[in-house]
Amino acid sequence: MTSYLDILNLEFENLAGSFVHEMRMNWSWDQKKFLTLCEALLKAISNNDRTNQNITRLIWYCGTLVPNFMSFDDFKRKNPNVPHEKVKSLLINLGNAWFSDFEDVDFQKLKDSITEFELLKNGT
Repeated sequence: MTSYLDILNLEFENLAGSFVHEMRMNWSWDQKKFLTLCEALLKAISNNDRTNQNITRLIWYCGTLVPNFMSFDDFKRKNPNVPHEKVKSLLINLGNAWFSDFEDVDFQKLKDSITEFELLKNGT
């Protein structure tokens, strides 16, 4: 099983096959990879290791630049069924959790948001 740190490193390095790489380079949306990324980010947040600067940069990137990429017409044309506002909201909430006081994080709300995406993926 791949650790959450391995997943986050793959995404941070923007390596081929990562969610971030596929989105940036191919305008491609992969719901499974998005969920994997969000779950890894949630795990990092729950571990509260603020010393990992790569995670900090990745969370900032996902909360600011991913929603910007999603707003491009080419991305929207290629991925018309992506729930843009829900994605943006989830990424912003993950970022807020990372950059806020740990005591204020509502982990259940974040888990519920990720579960909502799993239900979308499964068509329920």
